[in-house]
Amino acid sequence: MLLKTSANESLPPKYIVKLETSHAALSSEGLRPESETTEGGSVTSTSKMPQTCPRWLKRLTFLLLLLGLGTLVLVAFHRPILTSLANAWIVDDSPIDQVDALIVPGGGFETRPFGAAELYLKGVSDRIITFQTEVSPRGKLGLARPHHQENIQILTKKGVPATAITVIGDHVASTQDEVNATADWCQKNDIQSIAVFTEYLASRRAAWAFRKQLSAQGVTVHLAALEHHPFTLKEWWLDEDGVITFQNEILKYFYYRLRY
Repeated sequence: MLLKTSANESLPPKYIVKLETSHAALSSEGLRPESETTEGGSVTSTSKMPQTCPRWLKRLTFLLLLLGLGTLVLVAFHRPILTSLANAWIVDDSPIDQVDALIVPGGGFETRPFGAAELYLKGVSDRIITFQTEVSPRGKLGLARPHHQENIQILTKKGVPATAITVIGDHVASTQDEVNATADWCQKNDIQSIAVFTEYLASRRAAWAFRKQLSAQGVTVHLAALEHHPFTLKEWWLDEDGVITFQNEILKYFYYRLRY
């Protein structure tokens, strides 16, 4: 609303009261009235509404600040955060006192048979189980040996007598195949407890798979988690194999939960 006064005229008292009242109302609402003089000498009273920030812009700013803060914390404390993440993923029942059998799955030749041989020589168990694996294309050409033959060679080189090693299963190709073969062997041989050897990042999936099936048979399953090779758990994120292994194990774990 514009109020104009001529240079030679004065406003009646009632209009002056209304003008002062309007100014007071604007001041109470946080608005500043401004006066402008036109070419004709009249005075114009105007007011400006305050500019408010849109709600979506406020939310976007908050999210960006939160993301920036999270990135800063991750960069500054990435080592303890990533190490703790891996430690929380691991399932490890070490130290293991006494079990009926030590289970050595296929693969992991740099870790699994070595861990089993160590516990065997300590007297934790008097027998070691490995699996007759499916022959690979390289194996069919005579360029590679099956996994169970690799395990047997390493175990005997470490001092385990061949008579203490039993090969079970038939063309085993996955962890679930190994679980099925182990459950069948335990039932036939009245086994009450076993220790399964696998690497740290694979331990959660192995623990779930073996315990899900064997616990129903009354078999206690212990997990002996081993260090990875060539990367270590303390710096898994600095090695390409470490990142890929952790990523794959997370996917495989949830796949097993959904599939089996």
